[in-house]
Amino acid sequence: MDKDFEKWLKQDELFDYYKTNPEQQDEIFKDYQREKEYINPENIDEWVKWLCNNPELAEKQYSLTVKNLKDRVQNTEPFLSANIIQNLPENFIVWKTEINNHNGKYREKKIKEQITLLNGVLNEWQYPTKIEQQAVESVRSYLVEQLEYWESELKNLPTQPIDKQQNRTKQLIVESFENMDKKGWQYAFSTEQDYNLFANLLTNFFEYKDYSIPETAIQLKRSCKTKVAKALGEIHKELSNENKLSTDTEYFNIIKVLSHFQNEKQRDLYKALTR
Repeated sequence: MDKDFEKWLKQDELFDYYKTNPEQQDEIFKDYQREKEYINPENIDEWVKWLCNNPELAEKQYSLTVKNLKDRVQNTEPFLSANIIQNLPENFIVWKTEINNHNGKYREKKIKEQITLLNGVLNEWQYPTKIEQQAVESVRSYLVEQLEYWESELKNLPTQPIDKQQNRTKQLIVESFENMDKKGWQYAFSTEQDYNLFANLLTNFFEYKDYSIPETAIQLKRSCKTKVAKALGEIHKELSNENKLSTDTEYFNIIKVLSHFQNEKQRDLYKALTR
């Protein structure tokens, strides 16, 4: 039982009643959630702004409120949903102007939000009525074009420089590449951008953060395969808390981004990394 919920029950002298009346437990818990999640009507606009910026946290801390909000949206009249959908293309300039005023991580975050929204409208959301279906089709070509624009913007964002002091994960990855040869990362990678891209990809993987594997292989310099493989084996040994190297398919998929390994089979990659 949640400690806050238990405290609430005891405070209102409901603890024993809750224990002895299992058929009432769901309703009692909902009463607790309503009281806990109460939002002053004067602050509702600010709460909605916070919800838009922190959807995952909102769903965790205001689960009942968010569920009720989703239910209301799903039960919206079809013509209202259709109006919202058909007005989406007109908002492109507003979003573009807003996002172009920002740089770095915040810009990346806002671009990803646009991609998530457009992917939802075009590919994921369900439209039970012909009114909504027709609305989507009437603006599909515009939204596809906008989705391609934001995906291109995301792809072309400059890679964030590596901060060795940021955390142990990134520091160990950086040190492994710097120690593989007296030339450091330049022994294997053609550009600093390629190096940063791959090091950040490994960092996100080992920290269980979202990552995307580049469609184009990262070109390595000639005759560096053995030392790079050794460094990658050491990195996995130090940072992997769950999977043995021999069965870590996701790690091998990331390694295949590097040109020298892109056509290797998993068993051959394992041998190279443990040689």
